[in-house]
Amino acid sequence: MKNPDEKKTIPWQQYGRNLADGIYWLGAWELRAFHRVGRRIWRIAVPVGGLFLQLYRRTIGKEAARIGKEIHHFFDNLKGGARELREAGQLGTKAWFHKFWTGIPRAVRRHKKLGGFVFRLVAPLGAFAILWGTLSYWNSLDFSLTVQCNGVTIQDVDNEDVFSDACMMLGERMGSETTSQTQLTFLPAYTLGVRQADTVLYDENQVCDMLLQTTDGVIEEAAGLYVNGNLIGSVKNRADLSYLLSDILDTVKEDEKASSSQFVESIQVVSGLYPTNRVMSSDELREVLTSENSPVTVSYTRNESYTEVIDYKTRTVEDDSEYTDYSKVTQKGQEGSRKVVDEVTYVNGKETGRKNVSETVTEEPVDKIVVVGTKERPDGMTPGEASGLLTWPAPNVRVVSSLYEFRWGTMHNGIDIANGASYGQTIVAADGGTVEYVKLHDYGYGYHLCINHGNGMETLYAHCSQILVSPGEQVYKGQPIALIGSTGDVTGPHLHFEVLVNGSHVDPLSYVSP
Repeated sequence: MKNPDEKKTIPWQQYGRNLADGIYWLGAWELRAFHRVGRRIWRIAVPVGGLFLQLYRRTIGKEAARIGKEIHHFFDNLKGGARELREAGQLGTKAWFHKFWTGIPRAVRRHKKLGGFVFRLVAPLGAFAILWGTLSYWNSLDFSLTVQCNGVTIQDVDNEDVFSDACMMLGERMGSETTSQTQLTFLPAYTLGVRQADTVLYDENQVCDMLLQTTDGVIEEAAGLYVNGNLIGSVKNRADLSYLLSDILDTVKEDEKASSSQFVESIQVVSGLYPTNRVMSSDELREVLTSENSPVTVSYTRNESYTEVIDYKTRTVEDDSEYTDYSKVTQKGQEGSRKVVDEVTYVNGKETGRKNVSETVTEEPVDKIVVVGTKERPDGMTPGEASGLLTWPAPNVRVVSSLYEFRWGTMHNGIDIANGASYGQTIVAADGGTVEYVKLHDYGYGYHLCINHGNGMETLYAHCSQILVSPGEQVYKGQPIALIGSTGDVTGPHLHFEVLVNGSHVDPLSYVSP
């Protein structure tokens, strides 16, 4: 029998104790495993360590012990030699010097091994230090070339390319057909030397002037125009050439109503010596630069403004009082406009780049607002509840024998449904609703009824042979409500079907289809 005072064990407390026990035994197992692995490593490490210790003692250790003994012996002899020098010094200076000079060879012979060890250690370090110092010294120096050519000494140039470029430049100035003809005329001799800190190096243009002075032609100071590194022509005055280039750019800028203009190619004006027969006037050079095959191309930039249409946005407003198939535009959208200014770049009349500068809205667009319904439309299958969508009222008869139109001088306010064998066929409610009235006449519409579907919509069913519902009865969509007949003023059995919206007749075929 259980003790009523005994405390009942809570399940989660038992789970906690089980977890604690598991962690304890796991830790104990890991500790024992660690000790076992440690003992195995120690059993392997001891013999391996002993082997390395034996190798050390027989090689490096043995040599280190020998060198240590030699060093100890050296210092002992050094002390003894110092003592002997002091004793010899008491006998006089001559005896001291004799003892000193005779002691040095004896010390060298006695400590040959130590000296050899020190030499083998110090010699590589000394050689490396000498090599490093030598390389650092020569690397800190600046070198240049002295060129001797046709009796002219050109001192100094940076490298051979300077002279080669100067020869090519000379060929352009002289008008050679090929640069090789000019190169063959000059046979330079190069001498490499250390360049002093204050030495000024000659560039290609200066070397070209020196070489030009060695030719037999008539030369003069002029300014040459280089386009992409090629000499186009030269004029006497550098200022005239600069004005010519500026005037070409200004003319394009004015003609195109541009804000800026510049040359596409790399333009360089080089002053120096040029053959007289290669120097032209500013007007002649202008004709070259403005001809149809001009070597230069002008790029210009101008601001252009235009009007841009701003599309309107369409905003959708949800209306929970309307069904999901409802949609109505309550505000028409209207496009806006803005003035745009772009910075446009042209080359030879062709647009090559465009960058927007500013945009100013001149007319704000008007949003288009569309109201849409969010209410779920009922299916009409619940009695008295309309779906808002009408179905064909005679499922087994789908022939329209008379339309919604003027007929015999009066308006036919509905459609007639008949196929020659329609008598007694079922008539169903076009949608859910409430039977508004039932009338049993032997004239006019004969047996007929009207159903109110709500929201201002009604349907009428006339010339029935039998009516299956009563006034006030709630019907669902597709529910049988009557049978097709020929009561009232008719020429034969048919269903006369009408649709009324807010009390006015409408064409039923706008709402149903056979």
